[in-house]
Amino acid sequence: MANTVTAAPPVFADGFTYAGAVLRRHLLGAVFPSAGRVRGTDPGALPTPDMRVRLPAGLYLVDDGQGGYYPVECETQTDLDIAASSATFSRKDLLIAEVVDNGTADTTLYRFRILTGTPAGSPSAPALPPTDQPTGRALAVLEITVRPNAESNGKIRAEDCKVVAPWAATTPRPVRSRQIADAGNTDFGVASTWSDFSAAKWPAITFVAPRSGQVWITVSANVDQLNTTSASAWAGWRISGTGVSYDATDRQGVSAKAGRTYASKRVLVDVPPGVTVTVTPQWWVSSSGATTTITDGELDVEPVA
Repeated sequence: MANTVTAAPPVFADGFTYAGAVLRRHLLGAVFPSAGRVRGTDPGALPTPDMRVRLPAGLYLVDDGQGGYYPVECETQTDLDIAASSATFSRKDLLIAEVVDNGTADTTLYRFRILTGTPAGSPSAPALPPTDQPTGRALAVLEITVRPNAESNGKIRAEDCKVVAPWAATTPRPVRSRQIADAGNTDFGVASTWSDFSAAKWPAITFVAPRSGQVWITVSANVDQLNTTSASAWAGWRISGTGVSYDATDRQGVSAKAGRTYASKRVLVDVPPGVTVTVTPQWWVSSSGATTTITDGELDVEPVA
């Protein structure tokens, strides 16, 4: 039986030579909670749409699979070409940050590049690691939807680009979802039942829970309920993820009964650290009519450092 185990040599101790993996683990792995973007503005479409996307100067961290991160830096803003579109199907391309560590400076690859997806009726983004570099480590930075005949149909626009790299910040950043379209009588189906807003009306928020295991969740909305003198309506949310448990009666947010309310409700929620969590806006109405609406909704998630 052993009651002692030798640790890896501590970084900065005198007289030691350190492997790159130890440095990545003890330095970047100790400072940053996850892979992602450290600095730089959002990548995306060009101001005048073209068959290219723009990668601003910035620093990204790629998970090395050993508890640390490879830093990958774009030193100068660069526009990257998108391959020709399909005539019949859309596809999803990926802009990635990539490291292929071959053990020597001459052969190790560190770069940003576009992975071209496969056109399909329901396309998926390319899998990581890329098939041409199976031993590499990669971070998805930007997902690009390439529509059929994109060259003559608007090219790559802002709405075709979705930033997928999270912020690798020591202080987690808040995430916000604003209601896109008003909800009225035709949207409210089953009465007295909590129901999700569609993504087209009010999108959900997905994030990685911080190390603290706590987040503030705030819902705001303008709720009008004048269908009857006793009718009520709510704008709220639900939370989901592995190991996430939250009482539905606690998550209720903004309500109105035989009147109008414009307000917010903020609650502190416990979530398992490191778990991917989704917060979905919801509605509840006892009955609805032409005077039942939920508008100006906003959902905010603030991870606690």
